[in-house]
Amino acid sequence: MREPQLNTPDEQSVPRKKKKKGKIGRVLILLALILVIGAGVGYYFYERSQPAKELETYLTAIQSLDLNAMQSHLQSADLSALDNADVTNAAYESFFKSINAKMTWSIPKTSFSFQNGTADVTARIRYIDGSDIYRETVTEFLRQIVSSAFSSAAAASAWVW
Repeated sequence: MREPQLNTPDEQSVPRKKKKKGKIGRVLILLALILVIGAGVGYYFYERSQPAKELETYLTAIQSLDLNAMQSHLQSADLSALDNADVTNAAYESFFKSINAKMTWSIPKTSFSFQNGTADVTARIRYIDGSDIYRETVTEFLRQIVSSAFSSAAAASAWVW
């Protein structure tokens, strides 16, 4: 009979555990790589949507004539040009609020440049003809001026001796 031969050190098989660890390591590296790429793509789309969201918030502030919110969305935070247009005048405020409340918009296109850090957002804004509302506002404003003038004249005539 033959005696079983003992394996010499050169003939010993390599343990399989190292190959399993190698495969698991590769799978983990691949999953981490996929996760990093997915996070990068997600960040890109998040950043790409921000300009449209900012414009949406700004247009909503215009619609409600919220001057503080409008000012916070401007780079210069300067609305002094509106002072000359009497938008901030209390007599015209109801007029502009009623006009702006009927304003509608859509944002059909956004282009974004990571290299320049800029975005171009196209908005289609529908603004109504406010001539009827303007006429009513001016009429009310004149009515207030006339009533104020007559009440001041009556008070002044009461003091005349």
